[in-house]
Parts: sequence; structure tokens; C-alpha cells
Amino acid sequence: MYDEVAGATRAARDEGRAGNLEASEARILDTLRSLRLRRVEINAMAAQYRASAQAERSQINKRGRAVGHLVGRSSFGYAVRGGMERGRGNARARLAQQDADVRVEVEKLKLSFDDLVSQVRQELTFIKEARSKHR
Repeated sequence: MYDEVAGATRAARDEGRAGNLEASEARILDTLRSLRLRRVEINAMAAQYRASAQAERSQINKRGRAVGHLVGRSSFGYAVRGGMERGRGNARARLAQQDADVRVEVEKLKLSFDDLVSQVRQELTFIKEARSKHR
């Protein structure tokens, strides 16, 4: 993403120096559109991950319920139920850690994305000022 923005910015600056400010502005606007589409993709991927995590969470909660009801409340039943609950607890903890890791990575991606968008907007402002001075 950084390389794509840097390349487009270099090309836009080169076009601007050559006197073709309209093409330079069009290139920067295309880059901005491309970044917006990437942001939509990032948000969609995050939503898809959250939905799959919720489905897995519900599967974890269902795991072993039927067996727990079958063995009853005898001492054997308590041992079986306790073991199953520990397994569910470990699975929930693993899923929670995975969720936290994914959230951190998505937030890092969004921050870097916001930085790129601000750089492109600054470049667009520079080009518009150059166009107004050129007229």
C-alpha cells in the first residue's frame, strides 16, 4: 500500500513539474479512490472475522452439553462436566486472545491507512494551490 501511494505521488509530482497539473490531480484523486476502496475491504474483512469468531464462540458454548446431561449429577458426572467446562474455558480463552490479536492488527492497519490518506490529501491540496497560482 505504501509503495503504491509513493509511486503515484512521485508520478503526480513529475506530471506537475512537467506542467500537466490536471493529470497530476487526476492521478492523486485516483489514488485516493483506491485507498477508500481498500478501507472498505479492510472493514469488510474485519466484519467477516467478527462473524466467524461469533459462530465459533457459539460452537464452543454448545460443546459437550448433551454428554453433560447424559452423565447426570453423580460424582462421575461432575468429573466429566468439570473436564468439559475446563475445555470450553480454554477454548474461550484461546479465542479471546486471537480476537485481541486481530483487533490490534486491524487498528494498526487503520492508523497506517489514515496516515496514507492524510499524505494523499496534503498532496492534493498542494496540487490545487499550484493550479490556482498557475492560472
